Amino acid sequence: MRRETDQRFRANWSSAQVAKAAFLLGRGRTAREVSEFLGVGIWTIQRMKRYWGLTSGLSGRGTSVIPVQIDAHARKKLAVQAEAVGCTPEEFLRRVTACAIEDSMYAAITDGRFD
Repeated sequence: MRRETDQRFRANWSSAQVAKAAFLLGRGRTAREVSEFLGVGIWTIQRMKRYWGLTSGLSGRGTSVIPVQIDAHARKKLAVQAEAVGCTPEEFLRRVTACAIEDSMYAAITDGRFD
């Protein structure tokens, strides 16, 4: 039964649809959000995730990935600072963000730059 369902599923989904779903899941969107965006049922997304081996942006129980857009200059500075403390740029951002949120440091960190 599963093989028949998988064959129907594979025949009905274009590469573009799978790419859109995978992109959204990788950006941390839930299966429900992806299903609404693509106009399909949530079970279709669950089945598609299983069939194509896709995962959501969840990196652990109760956590999710939140992509952050930064310019090339900031990315270079981030890489240098992360290397200086011995971690990846992603881990560096996670640590800084976790501390800023936990200690309510937004105003102190941004110092009015975005106000």
